[in-house]
Amino acid sequence: IGGSKIDPGTLEDSLRDIAALKDLCIMSITDDSGNDRTWVALVLDAPEKLQDIVKIAAPKLPGKLGKTTFISVKHIPRTPNGKIKRAKVKALISESLKTRPTA
Repeated sequence: IGGSKIDPGTLEDSLRDIAALKDLCIMSITDDSGNDRTWVALVLDAPEKLQDIVKIAAPKLPGKLGKTTFISVKHIPRTPNGKIKRAKVKALISESLKTRPTA
């Protein structure tokens, strides 16, 4: 992420203690200009607002991640043994950008 070797799973674990999160996935996606951008896909409890969770989550992530965008998604696709299907999350992020707010 951002030229640094950072394990997304370690970053995800640092946010799992946020009560309002049902699930999450952190990944780096190269934008149209060729720059890596960090995306945090969050599955929120129903009454929670994305902006409120970002205020809690953002300070827990290292600054060297660079431009980080948080997005709310309905679910994080997983394999039967629980691993995140990152290619499917990337597709969810792309689709969500068309219809959902980001922070």
